[in-house]
Amino acid sequence: MATDLEQRIDELEQKLQHATTTKPKKAKKKVLLIIILAIVILGLICTGVILFLKPWHNKTPAVAFLPSAIIQRVDFPVYFYKDAIPDGFHLNESSVVYDQGILIFTLTHPIKQQTVSITEQALPAQFKDSATVGDNKVTGAEGSATVSFREGRTVGTLITKDKKTFVNLNSSDSIGTQTAQDLLRYLKLTQ
Repeated sequence: MATDLEQRIDELEQKLQHATTTKPKKAKKKVLLIIILAIVILGLICTGVILFLKPWHNKTPAVAFLPSAIIQRVDFPVYFYKDAIPDGFHLNESSVVYDQGILIFTLTHPIKQQTVSITEQALPAQFKDSATVGDNKVTGAEGSATVSFREGRTVGTLITKDKKTFVNLNSSDSIGTQTAQDLLRYLKLTQ
């Protein structure tokens, strides 16, 4: 009986030892698999968020381009949007005017009821600065650009890289820093 009991204890110790050595390996594999799966899912979610928030997500197709008859009269490089006007704005085609050396056009946002006037002109010869001065710099623009808030309105300026064109942005109300920066950032040389 003592040997039977000793045998039984040995069998139980072996089972206990086997259980403690094999099951944690399986548990460790399960935990590792869950962690890897969680990282992959988190990576996919982050990728989706980044793609959703990219600047092109907020672009709408341009309603029209600047009329070529007006562009041909302009004696400085003209900047406008290549594929789309950012942040849901549309060109008010009837607003495009070139008079006394200044190109003027208006962008409107149909939902937010916001209006932005943009003027472009040859950079005056006596203009010495090569950088704009303002509260918020615009990265990625075709030159030196800044955005500021003045008297409840958003204003922005751009001096193009070639130092030939001066662009002024003026909103009827506060359109927000990001929107104004996008409107200046995505202006590209038309010719």
